[in-house]
Amino acid sequence: MARTETVEFTNMCMICDGSRVVVIDRKKRDWPGITFPGGHIEPGESFTDAVIREVQEETGLHIRSPQLCGIKDWCENQCRFVVLLYKTTCFDGELHSSSEGRVWWEDIANLPNLKLSLDMRDMLRVFKEENLSEFFYHQESSAWKYVLKQQNGEDMKYDHDFWSAIDTLVSSGKIVIDRPKGSTHPRFPHIRYDVDYGYIENTTSMDGDGIDVWKGSLSSVNVNAIICTVDLLKRDSEIKLLIGCTEDEMKTVCDFHNDSGLMEGILIRREVE
Repeated sequence: MARTETVEFTNMCMICDGSRVVVIDRKKRDWPGITFPGGHIEPGESFTDAVIREVQEETGLHIRSPQLCGIKDWCENQCRFVVLLYKTTCFDGELHSSSEGRVWWEDIANLPNLKLSLDMRDMLRVFKEENLSEFFYHQESSAWKYVLKQQNGEDMKYDHDFWSAIDTLVSSGKIVIDRPKGSTHPRFPHIRYDVDYGYIENTTSMDGDGIDVWKGSLSSVNVNAIICTVDLLKRDSEIKLLIGCTEDEMKTVCDFHNDSGLMEGILIRREVE
């Protein structure tokens, strides 16, 4: 059995300043979206020198003491691809964008509400959780799956597939807001909507209509929570999606569905950690 393989190395670095991190809206066709700065490691270049160079080229910042916190890897076309994941709080210089994409400081708590690169939401966990060390892609039949590996060698159990399926559902349909913020219920005028409310076309919920959505003020098109409701008057139960909602908007939605003794709702947030 051969013990050698072709490997391609790249890197990525989370630069932290308190609760803020540097993000880049990458324009590459093969992996577009918002992520952390980084790039390829040149032949003969040390891993540490490479991440320092890539960060400076893409952001203008000179980082110091980057700490390796994990890896992302997968095998494809007889080659292993390895992304070395770093983080640092030490840097100087002025932040500026490059041809790779626009860069800016972003509150880390707001990252789930942005249009992140594919799988970036779960990859964040490797940067943030000390017990995780690897984000590993593998193929099952013709489908690509991934697992988060803990330092003890066990796989981390997580709910990625559920949220990914919801994202696919939302992205494949059109959101229709038929009860905009500030409007009232067509039959019960005392009921006011303080967050945009509507549905997704060409979907079916438990009541036979389109899946209901609450669309918050954030520009994100990602679902960041769901609310499961029980309506004793209608004698039904539904799941409603919250898209791009702030914490205040999520509380407003939760209060809306718990404002009377005839309806109860439980909010389930999409976890980042």
